[in-house]
Amino acid sequence: MIKKKIRRLWHGLASMRDYEVINAINKNQSVQLTCGGVVMTLSVEELKEGFDATKQKCKSKYNPGQEYSLVDFRWRPDDSNSKRNTTAKEKQQKNIQEPSWENPEPPQQTLF
Repeated sequence: MIKKKIRRLWHGLASMRDYEVINAINKNQSVQLTCGGVVMTLSVEELKEGFDATKQKCKSKYNPGQEYSLVDFRWRPDDSNSKRNTTAKEKQQKNIQEPSWENPEPPQQTLF
């Protein structure tokens, strides 16, 4: 199993680079994503069902010459693998926001 931490979700989606997904599929390994202490496990079959999020290839700023595209997965955490069991009061004190994966809100559009 390949473990990967992601910093944030975008509209209820978790993103991975395409070469990471291809590497896991070729090795026939599942991927365990962690975001804010919450864990989601993706099987090889689920990795194959990810959808390409970028139309153009992105250039890596750390590895010159390397290009990648992002592959998105709907965030569906494992129920029993949550590392953080905080109460509503603790969440309010720490200002922790739970990821919303059921009905993500569209981005707010402004004219100016």
